Amino acid sequence: MSDRLRDWPQIPALIDNLVAVAEFQGEPRGQLKVAIPIGLGQYHILPLMTDLIERYPNLRIKTILTDCAMKLGESQIDVAVRIGQQPDSSLMIRKLGSTRRIVVASPAYLERHGMPKTPHDLKNHNCLRQTEVTNLNKWEFHGPSGSLSVEANGRFEVNNTPALHKSALAGNGLIRVGDFIVGADINAGHLVQVLGDYEPASKKEINAVYLQNRHLSPKVRAFIDTFVDNFLPHPPWELAAS
Repeated sequence: MSDRLRDWPQIPALIDNLVAVAEFQGEPRGQLKVAIPIGLGQYHILPLMTDLIERYPNLRIKTILTDCAMKLGESQIDVAVRIGQQPDSSLMIRKLGSTRRIVVASPAYLERHGMPKTPHDLKNHNCLRQTEVTNLNKWEFHGPSGSLSVEANGRFEVNNTPALHKSALAGNGLIRVGDFIVGADINAGHLVQVLGDYEPASKKEINAVYLQNRHLSPKVRAFIDTFVDNFLPHPPWELAAS
């Protein structure tokens, strides 16, 4: 830039704006940094990343698997996938699907220990615990007398949901996880839903969240559209009608 142009203070800002506009046009390119829940990511999001990478050769994807809500601006995250209500009203939200948490166990475990009839029966069962996000160990139910909460009291703890899933498949105990983790196994008969009559009827939304901007970048739009197309209106983990 010449010294004469530098005398005009608005020129650098104009150039920056032109660069920004260029980034919001055309096909997705550059690095896309995403943060996604561990279970949903491993089972349903990462398998679809292949389509994004093959479709857009100039796109690089950096993925963070975490069950913690990272701050997008501080962590320089372009888009995050989150489950449930979003306390940060400054973020833009796009619904990707919905989920609910359910209790399941393997047929072998239930044959050995019996089927719990009410949430109060869980005190006599091995309810496996999650150590990374401890609030997930409070199992919420809704019965004829209203809402109740049961603390998982199992003798096995692990720090991520996929490991809980594998432990339940092995017959080690009961778990309460999102239906996107266990839906396929329930449909295949590898796991059995427990206490279904006590599960809350409402579902939690799965949302893509991103920082507000006048323009949605092609790389963020491509990411979101991929999962809207695959998760709505019927997600792949939807339970078969019984």
